[in-house]
Order: sequence, then C-alpha cells, then structure tokens
Amino acid sequence: MQWLSDMALFVEVAKTRSFTKAANNLAMPTSTLSRRISQLEQHLGLRLLNRSTRSLELTEAGQQYYERGQWIVSEAQAAQEDIMRLNKSPSGLIRLSLAVDFGMYYIAPLVAAFTQRYPLIRFDLDLSARRADLLSEPVDMAIRMGELADSSLYARLIAHVPLGLYAAPAYLAQYGTPQQPDDLQHHQCIDFKTNDGKSVWHLSQRQQHYEFSVNAAIRLNNMGMAQQLACMGLGICLLGKQVAAPEVQRGQLVPVLSDWQLPLVPAYALTTTRLLPQRLRLWLDFLAEGLTS
Repeated sequence: MQWLSDMALFVEVAKTRSFTKAANNLAMPTSTLSRRISQLEQHLGLRLLNRSTRSLELTEAGQQYYERGQWIVSEAQAAQEDIMRLNKSPSGLIRLSLAVDFGMYYIAPLVAAFTQRYPLIRFDLDLSARRADLLSEPVDMAIRMGELADSSLYARLIAHVPLGLYAAPAYLAQYGTPQQPDDLQHHQCIDFKTNDGKSVWHLSQRQQHYEFSVNAAIRLNNMGMAQQLACMGLGICLLGKQVAAPEVQRGQLVPVLSDWQLPLVPAYALTTTRLLPQRLRLWLDFLAEGLTS
C-alpha cells in the first residue's frame, strides 16, 4: 500500500517542517523524499505544502491530511509493535492432520515438549487415516508418510523413519527364526493395507537385495494393533523401530533378520504456502529437529 508509506513520509516532513531533517530521520536521500511527496500530491490532486527557499508551510489541505495522517501512521506503528510483541511470546492455534500411528508414537512426545516451551500455542489434532484436503479444510499442516503425489502443496522432509521386522519369542520358538529373507515365505506375517491390496517387503544387505511379496495372515491399518498381535504370537510384523523399542526392551518382541535393512520411510510436513506464521515456523523447525534426534 504505497499511499500509507507516502503518508508516513509526509507526516515526518510536516512534523519537522524540513525536507532535510525529515530525510535524515528517515535515512533516505532528500531528493527521493521530495519526489515521493510530489507524487503524493499528484495522486491526491491537492497541494499539501507551500515550498519556498526559506520555509515550508502546510496548506489547508496539508494541515487536515497531517492531522488525520498522524493518527493513522501512529495506529499503524502501534499495530506493528503489537505484532512484534507477539513474536516475542508466540501464541495461537496449530491445526494438524496426521495418521493415528505416527501421531501416537512420534508426534505426541514432541507436542508435549513444544507446549512446555511455548505455553501460549495450542493444538487441534486430527488423527485419522483419511487425508485431509488442506486447500478446502481448516488445516494448517498435514504430516504424511511415504512418497508424495504431485500437488500444489509445499512439502518439507522432516524425517526418515527406520523400519524392522519383529516377532514374539513364543512365535519364534514354535515356528523357528528366519535366517534368510527366503525363509519368510514359510511364516505367518502381519502387514498393513495398501491401496492396491499388494505389499512387498524390500530387504537389502550390502549388495544383496530381496523382495518378498507378503501373503499376510492378518492385514490391517493400525500399527498399534499390529504390534499387539505380534506380541501375542500371531506372526512376524513390520514395525517402526521406535514403535517396537519398548516391547523389545521388555522382551515381548524380538528383531527378525536384523542384519538386513528395510528402506527408510520419508515423513513430510505439508502446507499450502511457504510464508508461515511464526507459530508454524517454530513448530516445523521443532518437529524436524525432534524427529531427527
């Protein structure tokens, strides 16, 4: 809004009654300031200043414009200062959409730590397998796992999630422990639903790569339940390593084929714009740092 900027320049000139003093206060060349005021007068169609070699006086229109403009500029500066104070104490609502499993196991601890650091920031969390439409729904940010489809959204990679295969000691005692990926075809497996109904586990070790087409005994869409079923001895399950870690420590799950690696799963934060308000910038940086560590 050029007119507001020009109004602020005029107010400074009217207050000092000098182009030179006003230019010094504004840290700009006197010639530039004079030209901007002339352009403002042309835009308004009125003379605001009577210039002479020795004095600078306000016209009647200039006096009215100064009185009104002084208040407007003052209010604009106050609004700017208020916003800057908000930056010192971040506040507001973050509306977040994400999958249930990722939210429970990875995001919940970060939300707790973040709200301790920024107690004036609140969260509205939508945990669902449904993918919210950021362009039409009241959502500030979505967190998505896996490779992304092309879209108009802005994506920031925030983590690579490591995966592993796990089974209960009782299951392995009954059916044996796989020594090679080929052995998986003789085992019951617990797997996750996919859009096409097919699932492949990719395992690698040095220069060796193996693809196992999973014929799952149980297929579902919730990692928490998959973990529980694995602990109950119903088969070998693909889990996030962070998800499985507590059960491994308690002895309820055992890593399977731990010398083989599975691909890391990328996690992205999606927004409709790169120009984020401060609370979202803080959360995004905190999220990326927390998931990386």
